[in-house]
Amino acid sequence: MHTRRNTAVQENAGFGMDENAKPSDLGAAAGKAALGGGAKKGLGGVQTRRGLRDITNKAEEAVAEGAGKGGKKPGARVASASVGSADTGAAAPAAPAAASLAVASSSSSSSSAAVTQTTAPAAPAAVASAPASRPIRTASRTPTDIDQRDADEPLAVTEYVEDLYVFLREREIATKVDRGYMDSQPNVNERMRSILIDWLVEVHLKFKLVPDTLYLTVYLIDKYLELETVTRQNLQLVGVTAMLLASKYEEIYPPQIRDLVFITDRAYNRDQILEMESTMANALQFRLTVPTIYCFLLRYLKAAHADKKIVQLSCYVAERMLQEVSMLDYLPSVVACCAIYVARKNMGRTCWSPTLEKYTKYRVEDLMPCLGEISRVLKQEGGDLEAVKKKFSSSKFGSVATMKVNVLPDDSP
Repeated sequence: MHTRRNTAVQENAGFGMDENAKPSDLGAAAGKAALGGGAKKGLGGVQTRRGLRDITNKAEEAVAEGAGKGGKKPGARVASASVGSADTGAAAPAAPAAASLAVASSSSSSSSAAVTQTTAPAAPAAVASAPASRPIRTASRTPTDIDQRDADEPLAVTEYVEDLYVFLREREIATKVDRGYMDSQPNVNERMRSILIDWLVEVHLKFKLVPDTLYLTVYLIDKYLELETVTRQNLQLVGVTAMLLASKYEEIYPPQIRDLVFITDRAYNRDQILEMESTMANALQFRLTVPTIYCFLLRYLKAAHADKKIVQLSCYVAERMLQEVSMLDYLPSVVACCAIYVARKNMGRTCWSPTLEKYTKYRVEDLMPCLGEISRVLKQEGGDLEAVKKKFSSSKFGSVATMKVNVLPDDSP
């Protein structure tokens, strides 16, 4: 049920442990090319996969257009084209927006479908003025049922999807990493962690891995560093081994070990990676099933009635926050909510809606501390960490990283 493509990875990467080094200077040996600069070929094909269905609700708006033209869709009550979307208060667009998120993992498949909207009430007047090209849309006060449309879809498990997310909210507390773990690492600091994750974002992109793999990789790195002391020389080894473990958990075809040896510029050999894999798995007690930011992002984007741009901008903010150790102060569900809040704000939507509040169990007031930290991070952009910004500056991801992103309510639109 998955489509797959093969692509050759031609990257030759090194990773320096000098805390003052720039990513462009990183290398396992002096003079080696940084990630993205190599020209070697012959690396094994890397696999990718697509999700089963659109994770957003924008497909429903296409039905609304058909209803406005006299068309019918059996078993679904939809708003006419002249009536605003239940959560946006705006007329439905002419075509569904395709979600740009890569895929939903098997552990997140319960949240991978679009939703039925009931007939919406008339939209209230706009609450504030905004540029004509991006008007602010107001929200209905009545939450919508985001699972109604999938009642007959077995993979959506609508009968107990709510229970699943109640459980995940409990597990995110139990599996939370303590930010203070850096105090017990005499040889590693926060900057080194950020540089490592910046490099892994590029490796993840070159290997065409699913988004779940990146988020799980970062969690495994943090959790292992919380449990064990690591030297500077072995920090990159921990990073690639965490990606190997995450790939085996999330991917159909994980990268081969020889590919990981190659991508580290042969700083480590096959035996070292296998030994670290065993060490990490035992230290983590093989507990790889953890709720990540992406797990909650999938579900909450449905509740946000997200279009393509909101999906892309939410993913940009979420991935950028992976590099910040300060985000460990907040639960993954909170970071996911904040990413959606920022995306809706910058796309002219009302920042929060009754439907989002219903399914996330968070009010805007609950998000303010995390939003303040996100605002601080994004205002400091322009440093050495460029992988996420470069990735989301491409047209493939909507060039959302080139936008001026406002976060807090008092920021200019």
